[in-house]
Amino acid sequence: MRSFHLLLVALVAFSSLVSARITQEQREASNAANAKIRHVPQPDFTKKIEDAAAAVSKGEAPSMALVFFGALWCQYTALLNPTWLKFQEEFEKLKLSEEYDVEIFKVECSTDEDFCRRQKVEGYPTVNLYKGGNLVEECMEDKPEGFVKYIERKTAELEKKKPEPAAAAPSKVAAPEKLQVGTEKNDAPSAEGIEVDIKSERLEESTYSTFGILSFGSFFVLVALYTVRTLRRRNSRHQALLG
Repeated sequence: MRSFHLLLVALVAFSSLVSARITQEQREASNAANAKIRHVPQPDFTKKIEDAAAAVSKGEAPSMALVFFGALWCQYTALLNPTWLKFQEEFEKLKLSEEYDVEIFKVECSTDEDFCRRQKVEGYPTVNLYKGGNLVEECMEDKPEGFVKYIERKTAELEKKKPEPAAAAPSKVAAPEKLQVGTEKNDAPSAEGIEVDIKSERLEESTYSTFGILSFGSFFVLVALYTVRTLRRRNSRHQALLG
């Protein structure tokens, strides 16, 4: 367990090796772009998610949203602002909102970072895709054309994953047979049968205990692999923004 914690600390330290250094010109360009980006306040974001989920529950087609979570103090967010503005302009030009029933906007996290953490935001900037009010995944694109192609690709992929209607339940279910124990017509279970049951139960307990240990260890391995993958992808985006 201790070694796992040390691994996570090392990964976090590695992720902080790449630091953003933006010029005054880049900062001014970022501020100008941020002023034109469509922002949605945190309470309105919550309502959008709730409304989208409610629409699905009524049988309506699920809508999508690509949401840019950023913070004013974050330099990587500042670097992504001009890119997102170009994407927003291309998005409106191509009328993707009408074609794919999707909207895009930015949520400012510096006012309440706990709110953004509850949205699975682990760092800035984070771009999350939602469908029907549910988080689908994090989008790792960093170019305007990349975001456009991402929407087109994910729309096609999610359309193929529509849930199939559930099979109709059987009209009648046979009632289970009642066991009569200790009556005149039924003798008590034999001692041999009881012994077999006990052995079987002990075997099952042993099997479940072993499975539990393996599952516990596998869980931390999977968490470590996921953390490494996420940090590598995030650093890749940061490097692209710096370049």
